[in-house]
Amino acid sequence: MLSPIVIVIPLYEFMIAAGLLDTYLSVILCDVALATPIAIWLLHGFLLGIPRELEEAAMVDGCSRLKSLWHVILPVVRPGLAMTAIYTFIHAWSDLIFPLVMLTDDSKWPVTLALTRFVGENVIRWDYLMAAGVVTTLPAAILFALVQKHFTRGMIAGAVKG
Repeated sequence: MLSPIVIVIPLYEFMIAAGLLDTYLSVILCDVALATPIAIWLLHGFLLGIPRELEEAAMVDGCSRLKSLWHVILPVVRPGLAMTAIYTFIHAWSDLIFPLVMLTDDSKWPVTLALTRFVGENVIRWDYLMAAGVVTTLPAAILFALVQKHFTRGMIAGAVKG
């Protein structure tokens, strides 16, 4: 739950020691390290909001614990999972600091970091930068459009205690 700038140096030293510097895995591990606590915190509120009676009623009806989890609890938690998934995807998609530090080979740069190529020392290629920025935001916008109903339902469910 720290800012990425606070943990980038220890993670950089870890990636050097592990021999993972300049690999995609280093960026993935850094994003997972940053997103996991936030995802757990977001899902914790949704899981606390599920009444225990739902699981107990499913067990009374003959479901095993795993079956009640799959058929009863998971559909109730789906808005929270969708909200957490879209949040972590957008966070990882727009990440700039970890690829900048962990990837020295610019052919491995993600598209968000490659956008910085249009900003020169004396000239900014606004036409290319804006066109690439629109293309860069399309995957996140499409994903959000697909899960929007779950996302709004998840925000409302997380805001009401009851």
